[in-house]
Amino acid sequence: MHAANLKVTAEIDEFLAELLNRAADRDVMDRILNFRARNRLLADLQRSIHELDPLLRTLLANDEVAKLARSITDSLDFTLLSLLDAIRSEDGQDCDLFLQMTADNSGVMEHVRQDYLARGHELSPQLHEVLFSLTSLFECIIWLLRQYCGLVQMKQA
Repeated sequence: MHAANLKVTAEIDEFLAELLNRAADRDVMDRILNFRARNRLLADLQRSIHELDPLLRTLLANDEVAKLARSITDSLDFTLLSLLDAIRSEDGQDCDLFLQMTADNSGVMEHVRQDYLARGHELSPQLHEVLFSLTSLFECIIWLLRQYCGLVQMKQA
């Protein structure tokens, strides 16, 4: 399914590129560029979420860090649903709220990383690596979602 999704986004990108070459009106070109940027963000999100899955599975298999994996899963679920609500409402204030809600949380993820690093001897180096990769990828996904919302908001303006 992942490969099929990426193929669809690649074909959409090709279609939008062809439309862009035919567009003469500046407003139409701007809309096409916005759609193209969002499509590329969707492809990046698909890749990132696909990479996140095995990391979450690894943590869920370990009782000491399973709670973190569930928290990240719940947080991502909530964030995705919030973005969907903001987009569906077509209300700029909802996008503003989403952008505020997902403002730079790197301090939170850094605190999580440091908390688990402080447990040094309790967790294996491999598990530390998975934790670091997971939290970094989660931050990246949130950033991609923010970018997507910003592009939707530009379209609504």
